Amino acid sequence: MPHIVPAKLSSALAFARALVRWDEWYDSKVPLFLVCTYYAALSRPAPDARLLGEMGLLLVLLCAYAAFGHMVNDFSDRRVDRAAGKRNVLGMFSEGRARALVLLAALAGPILAVVFYFERPDVIAAVGIAYVLAALYSLPPVRLKERRTLGLIAAGVAQRTLPAVIVFQALGPWDWTAAALCVLSTMVGLRYILIHQIVDLRNDARAGTETFGTAHGVDFLCRLISRIVFPLEVASLGCAAVTMGASVPAVWVAAGAYALWVQVELRQARRLGLTLSPISYGLLGDFYFVYWPLLLAMMLALRNVAFVAMLALNVVWLLRSFRLLIGDTARLFTARADPREPMVRAGAPAGASPARSPPRTSNDAEFSGDVRRNEPCPCGSGKKYKHCHGRFEGSE
Repeated sequence: MPHIVPAKLSSALAFARALVRWDEWYDSKVPLFLVCTYYAALSRPAPDARLLGEMGLLLVLLCAYAAFGHMVNDFSDRRVDRAAGKRNVLGMFSEGRARALVLLAALAGPILAVVFYFERPDVIAAVGIAYVLAALYSLPPVRLKERRTLGLIAAGVAQRTLPAVIVFQALGPWDWTAAALCVLSTMVGLRYILIHQIVDLRNDARAGTETFGTAHGVDFLCRLISRIVFPLEVASLGCAAVTMGASVPAVWVAAGAYALWVQVELRQARRLGLTLSPISYGLLGDFYFVYWPLLLAMMLALRNVAFVAMLALNVVWLLRSFRLLIGDTARLFTARADPREPMVRAGAPAGASPARSPPRTSNDAEFSGDVRRNEPCPCGSGKKYKHCHGRFEGSE
């Protein structure tokens, strides 16, 4: 009997994680929210234990919001996912139970906001707007997801921008760094949703789902990322690092050291015949989702010993990212030319395609119908298709 309860608890936790798609966002979205939260705390003259409690509350609130966004999307996509052969946990439930679960998720965050910020209607309004946009993105008849450009913008704003806005609305300050972080979050969100649409293009087309990706095709999406979205992302990252460094000088040191490290990685990648393409979840991911939040958490702990608890939480939260980062770096610097082992960068969602090598998963986009073997791969790597995405065609 003593072994039965832990087994049941473990099974229930695993099911809950799958239901809210925890592994797809906890270490690829939340860490950048933490960067905003840590900066807001460091901007105060004397961060105290009360602020620590509010930071914990915001973390729970943003996790509840992320869970709702994924659940309402799965609820709306049950038939589409079934047609495409994709796993959908909510599809296992009856219509009534699935609706009830989504309703509970929809109420959790707003109730928290009302209870703890009842004297801050501005924060409650920001949370409400975020939830409404997340619902409109997925639910018919509006279903912004299928409104092409509008859906693309709505996804980036709902998934990345509004959580940052909630943090700064709750904690302050609204300064140039806060604005730069909100813009950066938007650019990261746009790049990630574009990559997601590239990866999911075949499934969306098979299911008849109209998205920005199905309307414009892989080649256009790759050019959009490389020529517009990623340069704007880098520019906003530079602005955020420069302005944040004025109050947290360690950020300047870390940003400079990271820039040098990227040059070392680039040199090693070229030696192996690889490229660091912006058309991947991993490029800059280790800085966004590991180095940056960890640095700011350490600065907070140095300001007030009470924030050692937040630093410890940060380390535990990012254990998977640490393992991926160490393994990825080890493979990069120990591999011979043209390594077969894929590298999934820290911060990439679970199941994401590798950052430096072609994707191997069955859900990844396949381009064989549009690209000949000796033509450049549409992923932007600069390699021929037969040496890039085409290498694993038919291997799954």
